[in-house]
Amino acid sequence: MKSKEGNKLINQIKKNIEQVGIEKDTLLSDLQNLRAIAVENSEPAMAKIIRLIYEHIDEYGTFLISIPEDELLDENGELVENETNVDEDEDKLATESLDYVLSLMLENENKFNREELDEYRDLLKNFEE
Repeated sequence: MKSKEGNKLINQIKKNIEQVGIEKDTLLSDLQNLRAIAVENSEPAMAKIIRLIYEHIDEYGTFLISIPEDELLDENGELVENETNVDEDEDKLATESLDYVLSLMLENENKFNREELDEYRDLLKNFEE
């Protein structure tokens, strides 16, 4: 985010989810405050993704969007199917993914971070349980 206040809040949210995981009520309040900062600082793309995140958490009680994976190519340039470890703890995956998207927001001016934020936005908009 452009705002120091917004980045401070993002870091606070990241610290909270690292310590206690996804605590819905606190997280929703923090994300709504973060969205207000984005709106105040004329960052509509950030405001939208933040809104999509808190609406998703409000509806599902957690963050069910996985970290978008880079496409893996073999030595011949062919796409390799990436197998996800389904035995991993869902709460851990949710907090890791939420932490990651928040990290992208800290430096959203970076072209590659912007692309990944757009990917998260699309995943959130098209999410079906």
